Amino acid sequence: AAAAERTVQFTSGGTGESKIVPRTSAHLADELDSFASRVNYGPDDTIVCPVPLFHTYGLINGLLLPLFTGARIALLERFLPADVADTVRQFRATVLIGVPAMYRGLSQSFSAARSDFASLRICFSAGSELLPSQFEEFRSRFGLRINQQYGSTETGAIAINLLDEGADPLAVGVPLPRREIRLGTSADAEEIAVRSPGSAVGYLHEPELTARHFLSGWYLTGDVGFLSEDGVLTIKGRRTAFINVGGYKVDPSEIENVLRGSAAVADCAVLGIPDDSNGGQYVRAYVVARAVVTPSDLVAYCKQRLAAYKVPRQVCLVSSLPRTASGKILAKDLLHL
Repeated sequence: AAAAERTVQFTSGGTGESKIVPRTSAHLADELDSFASRVNYGPDDTIVCPVPLFHTYGLINGLLLPLFTGARIALLERFLPADVADTVRQFRATVLIGVPAMYRGLSQSFSAARSDFASLRICFSAGSELLPSQFEEFRSRFGLRINQQYGSTETGAIAINLLDEGADPLAVGVPLPRREIRLGTSADAEEIAVRSPGSAVGYLHEPELTARHFLSGWYLTGDVGFLSEDGVLTIKGRRTAFINVGGYKVDPSEIENVLRGSAAVADCAVLGIPDDSNGGQYVRAYVVARAVVTPSDLVAYCKQRLAAYKVPRQVCLVSSLPRTASGKILAKDLLHL
């Protein structure tokens, strides 16, 4: 009977093997109740969700939360900008569930018009980092803000940015009811730990991993961030993604943002590669080019804008970057390109 009351979800496995996360019906009920009290869904809402339901974000936001609140649901089998626009317009949808790559696809689509999205009141984004350019492109094209959400497979939804127009759009907002956030763990002074009645209590068949991440009711997310005086949370990145270059802690997202400033770069990802000469790491960038450019051109571009230890030692030009359904980079696959 206990097993029948559980859902079994899998983490994205962006940097390694997926982990199995069992959550009980009580965990899910608490998450849905907490979420519903903040977003105020109801029978007058229609939610359009092109995000796959095997992803926790799609399952909760796109299916279970509408069922819990009595809202209507329009599920799409796959993401095509024209289909999303047609569905929102046809059903006068009020909520759109997407990931950053989807919003960029809509912004660059020839088939989507501003009038198609006139009925929307919330555009949720989660699953991967929302870039400033993605936010601005979508707002410029459709006159709509993208509302970032933060959560994990282990905890469910943690925080949502439903703040006023003047607030930082790249923040993930304030915690949902009954979600506690603490910054600072034994591993990192800025690591985010979360405690809530909706959180899982461990991984299936992974006692050592459970012991490292689930401590005295707190889940150590592995993400790093900061809280404003008003309790607004902003995510800076993954603790394990930071690169140790000669003892310096390098944030790969800073280098990625610099590279994206080049007109020749369509997409990029930065990883730390083991450096046998000093036992640390060096910086390697993977770049999808939109114009003719050489690795040395991009290294020179970075040298003009970054401290010397942050400049990529290697730049690899690739045709595309491997990503999960939510848009996260699959680092384990990227290393084999």
